[in-house]
Amino acid sequence: MKGNQQSFFGYLTSILILRPDSPYPPIKVKNILLSRETQDILRELQPDLPKYEQLRGDIAKHLDKQHCEKLGVYFELKPAENETIQTAAESGKMLMKILDERELIMPDRMIGMYEGLKAIHFNKVARLVLEYTNKAQEKNERKTKERKMTRKWFVAIREKQEVISKREPKLSVNFKILIEEGYKRLDVQRALKLSHEKLDLGRRLLLLAKEEHETLPLFPGSNLYKEQYFDQRGGEMFIAGVNLLVPAGALHNGRIVSLWVSTDPAIKGPISNKSLRLTPFVKFGPESLTLHKPVTLIIPHCALSSTNQMGIDVYSGVLQTDKSVKWSLDRKHLSCSMNSQHLAVEAEKPCLIGLHVPFIPKMRKRVCLLPIVNRVSQSGDQLTIHLWFHNDNPLEHKSLINEEIYQQKGTIIHDPVFVVLKSMSSMLHVSANSSTSQCNPHPRKVDVAMETLWLMNRHKVEFHLQNKGIKDTVNLEIEARYETSAKNLFQFSIQLQIDQLRHIDQITSPFQLVLPESVIKSFDQLKWNLSEHLDVDQSTLLANVFQLPEERITDIKKHKTPGTLLLEKLTNNSLISPTNITKLENALTEQGNEACAKLVRDFRWKNPVVQAAMCPE
Repeated sequence: MKGNQQSFFGYLTSILILRPDSPYPPIKVKNILLSRETQDILRELQPDLPKYEQLRGDIAKHLDKQHCEKLGVYFELKPAENETIQTAAESGKMLMKILDERELIMPDRMIGMYEGLKAIHFNKVARLVLEYTNKAQEKNERKTKERKMTRKWFVAIREKQEVISKREPKLSVNFKILIEEGYKRLDVQRALKLSHEKLDLGRRLLLLAKEEHETLPLFPGSNLYKEQYFDQRGGEMFIAGVNLLVPAGALHNGRIVSLWVSTDPAIKGPISNKSLRLTPFVKFGPESLTLHKPVTLIIPHCALSSTNQMGIDVYSGVLQTDKSVKWSLDRKHLSCSMNSQHLAVEAEKPCLIGLHVPFIPKMRKRVCLLPIVNRVSQSGDQLTIHLWFHNDNPLEHKSLINEEIYQQKGTIIHDPVFVVLKSMSSMLHVSANSSTSQCNPHPRKVDVAMETLWLMNRHKVEFHLQNKGIKDTVNLEIEARYETSAKNLFQFSIQLQIDQLRHIDQITSPFQLVLPESVIKSFDQLKWNLSEHLDVDQSTLLANVFQLPEERITDIKKHKTPGTLLLEKLTNNSLISPTNITKLENALTEQGNEACAKLVRDFRWKNPVVQAAMCPE
């Protein structure tokens, strides 16, 4: 009997069994009487045959003649078969019957149907096939040892289908459902990881993130966003120096809570005349969140301590359709206290928070001065030096650097200078002097009203330096003095390498030829670290993702260190670079190679110029 199992399987694949005393659900037969022994053999070979028949029926119900015609083309059916399908009363059933009889679909071979449905954009039905395939794969994994012999009888499927089948066990049903709903792969993976693979919670997280990013489409360097799951026990969330404290009992049920922090200058806060924007804007949500106890937001500020706590008003903001913010004073749901480093805001409901701090004579403000040199000439041999005054806040500092690098071609960022403003009533004289008379800055002096530095969270002073044939190093001294005294507020030196000046026509992209040497070295180190982790299978999959030629893939498979050769080929073909590694990170993440994906993310995090380069136009 065992010798005939293979022939039985070839003939009986599409047959379902019916016996009065069978424990299985009643199913149809093709006018054939099967013995109990034969039934047992078939059940052993295809234990999920009833589910397969049910899936065929479900698919057939959804297919109209147009769908059948497109699928006929996809499966390369014969003209006579296509005509039979189109003239049948139930074309969907006829199509499934023909595909089954020709063994183009089988209980263990539904990937082709899934691909066909995706090809004709029939995603709703494709999802049914995907769920069936995934469940079958999970069941097969549990019975791997029992099915080793049986798998030899299965007809080999196409190479493309084999590759997809290898990937499928790594992808959960929930992952595939969310992908089908249009979310990005990286977002889905992070959402499911955060929600512990729970579909509803993951979907809520994705919707929340989408809502936040769509309603606040501001510059990425100025905005940070984070979600975290809280239950009735409470907890805390930390991002960019802002700490959200959720006490026990504030939430009766588990919820995803979001925290958004921004220093974007495009947001106009509740700043009236002679008042200070000392902190970033903070929003927590979602708006539908119900709090049974107030939460506390600890927000850093750039003011030195004030004894007058009565002047701080807290505003809540509502985003308008034109992306502006409407602010209103909220003494009912928001309250605030202040110490030398932080403002503590108690909130009874989710909102966007802005702090209105009127000028207090005894108050002093911390300011960071950031010198940035643009070494790409706009007209002639000219350097531009920007002196940025901004609130002394780590997020403000980082976002300003990212924006400058993103917007300019070839920037050099010097060490910042930190100063304390004690008055807003005088004038500040900022001057620049060169070590050579042949290379003088213009203008030499800029007057800045102290009130401007008090009230604006950002202010720029600009100098230009014309190179008149000088190729040596030029030292530039910049200082600032108060109008009413000879005392300096700050003084520093910048050393300029004139021979490194580039003309505008030498730069074809903002980041070509001007990446810092440290970033290039860091990228080389990243490739070395990745090559240590990538084995031959992982390297081959990545080579296929990047569509390398077959001969290159063969070389990689045979190489002693396949990871090293792969990364060398990708770099030489400009498929990866310090500012073009998103596809590599996505591919590693989709493979489930979290160790390598983390190496890429760490590289981006440690190199802000790379992060800025990857921002969309």
